[in-house]
Amino acid sequence: MGQLYGDGDRGGAGDRPVIRVSASPLSMDRPGKLQHALEVIYDFVRGESEDAVGHGGSKYLPFFGTLFLFILTCNLIGIIPGFESPTIEPSVPAGCAIAVFCYYNLMDFASKA
Repeated sequence: MGQLYGDGDRGGAGDRPVIRVSASPLSMDRPGKLQHALEVIYDFVRGESEDAVGHGGSKYLPFFGTLFLFILTCNLIGIIPGFESPTIEPSVPAGCAIAVFCYYNLMDFASKA
């Protein structure tokens, strides 16, 4: 079903936890519906990051992708009857803004070090 640790030896990379679920492996020949959906999201976020940042946008793709999926999930929760979107509260967008501000400044500091 899955694997929690690397190759099993106790030296080097085998000690780092690896979470991998291989119930249905990704395939280039016969991609499933989930793989198609994830590729569409990936292509969208990658394209937007390249447009906003420029040539080096793929370096920030994990942060942009996490932020995108968080905001998308929060807004989709609001569609469900009986639930309110978490982004209604001012603290959620403020938290996202603070995270972006800190990330921006940390990446600038790291690029100059």
